[in-house]
Amino acid sequence: MCDNADDGSVSGKRKRIKGPLHEEECTEIGALPSMDALPVDLGLDWVGEEARSLLTSAYTDHCDHCVGAPPLTPDHDKSLKAREATFAGVQAGEGGSNDVYALGSLLVCRSFCFREEWRKCLRAVDLALIRAGPVVWGKFFRPFEALASSKLASVEVEGGSGGGKEDRATGKKAQQKAQQKAQPAFFGGGRAIPVVEDLTPEAFKAEHLTKAPVVMRVKDVNLTQDILRKRGAERLVPVETCNVADKKRSYLTDSWDREVMSLEQYYEDYVEKDSCEGRSGYLAQWPLLEQISFPVPDVEEFCIQSGVDDAAPEGCEKEERSLKSVWVGSNTISPLHHDPYENWIVQCWGRKYFRLYDFKDSDCVYPMEGKRCNTSSVEDPLEPDLKKHGLMEGVEYWEFVLEEGDALYIPRHWWHYVRGVGGGGSVSFWWGARMAAMKKGGGEWMSIY
Repeated sequence: MCDNADDGSVSGKRKRIKGPLHEEECTEIGALPSMDALPVDLGLDWVGEEARSLLTSAYTDHCDHCVGAPPLTPDHDKSLKAREATFAGVQAGEGGSNDVYALGSLLVCRSFCFREEWRKCLRAVDLALIRAGPVVWGKFFRPFEALASSKLASVEVEGGSGGGKEDRATGKKAQQKAQQKAQPAFFGGGRAIPVVEDLTPEAFKAEHLTKAPVVMRVKDVNLTQDILRKRGAERLVPVETCNVADKKRSYLTDSWDREVMSLEQYYEDYVEKDSCEGRSGYLAQWPLLEQISFPVPDVEEFCIQSGVDDAAPEGCEKEERSLKSVWVGSNTISPLHHDPYENWIVQCWGRKYFRLYDFKDSDCVYPMEGKRCNTSSVEDPLEPDLKKHGLMEGVEYWEFVLEEGDALYIPRHWWHYVRGVGGGGSVSFWWGARMAAMKKGGGEWMSIY
């Protein structure tokens, strides 16, 4: 993952940028954030004096050449060597090594922008964010990602939904529309989640927030499958894979693994064909919108703080701005589980089946113990083994098949089982105070800070 074989090298001679980079673009990538503002600690023992010196020197070199119109180019070799100095820590799994690697990558990305090596810049961005996390580091890489993406936007990208694959994409859409005419065989028998037309934030807060699930129509989904594939074809993402023979198709299987690949490769291997060499794949719970400049579904105004969130004590994790995750796959499965935040999930294309259980009925879904206490031990809620999980018989559940443009509100700690109906893509929005689930002495379940 830390391979820099494609980076190349140049002499350390400084020169002013000429050609396609305009002055305003140089200004956009001109200034680096203060070292103190970066979430990295170079004082860690494992970093070592040599690596610390290389990173500090390269960072200083970039800062010394941030001025001018246009600014001077930084030393590319120095940036590459600084990042290379972090590899040993990453490979050894040292604490904080991913953030130190991200610092080196930040310098490499900036250097690639000045060299107008846009694809190499984006590769470096992706590898850094996959390692260190888009939520923490995304804002620091965004100027380089945005500039490189804009430079490549006018270039027709082979693959995706364009070029020679148009006929296949058209046929795929026709097939999906045909599938949407029928509900999945396992649908029915549960309580229907209400659909509220023209739901307002005020009505949502008064009538639904923290109380029960609801579905609304999103005014503007914005993110489409075509946009994802055309704009993100070459971008690298982490894909969860497991053996097709494992019926759970989730992180609960022994065959579960994570692989880094391009979005286009993921589509070709796991979405269009559903499986590759006996394995299924799922781009699951990945903050892709923090990694890549994609449009966002229009639901942020419905991510409203509740009284419980307002009362969260100082020091409690609390998301004022929603945490957004992208979910893309074909016939995927998410096991029965609950989340520590309030949640909207928007279906951007395709379909997904949701089955929900009230938090108060947690005993009936048999939570696991230990680190996976937010996951049910019921392997298949659609056909539970009642000899092992007798309380599942007769327990009330809500269900809904989410279509393109639908948004489902899942209250914090409500259990939900999710199953893709063919191919589809969605975006989840977590917000509010992060809370844990606990069972009181009297047997009642409660949320705690």
